[in-house]
Amino acid sequence: MEVIAAKLCCGGKYGDGAKPALLHPSKSIEDALINMRTYGRKKPKGILKWNKSKEMTGNLRHLMDAADHYCTTCRNHSGRINEMRVVRNHIAHGNAGTRAEYTKVVGRRLGGVPARLPSPGLLVQQQFTPGTMLLTEYIATMTAIVRDVAKC
Repeated sequence: MEVIAAKLCCGGKYGDGAKPALLHPSKSIEDALINMRTYGRKKPKGILKWNKSKEMTGNLRHLMDAADHYCTTCRNHSGRINEMRVVRNHIAHGNAGTRAEYTKVVGRRLGGVPARLPSPGLLVQQQFTPGTMLLTEYIATMTAIVRDVAKC
């Protein structure tokens, strides 16, 4: 998502040939990443984050029109992006904060929170779509989001 955003900010086109609606074009990918951290900000951002829809569009706030395809696509897929982030964070960190968010995802997926919360590994092995594990669904979903964002 970062590379696509950076390429669009420095004059790249979408897969269908459309040009992004830029507010402040960049000269290179590196320049785009620097501009995302500094341009139009009172205080420069240290690290650009790309795991929430709001962060993705926030990184581009001063460089790309909020109504541009990249930004609207990120907002349209925000629920799925967030669900994958929550499961990933609970796998990586496994603390009380990630558990609380993970519990909500499990509740939505299972229709209620069971007495014993399944581990993230067990959850991603379950089939919510017949014949497809949740992990496979996540991979296919992220692939589709990337293709949608790039108009490929």
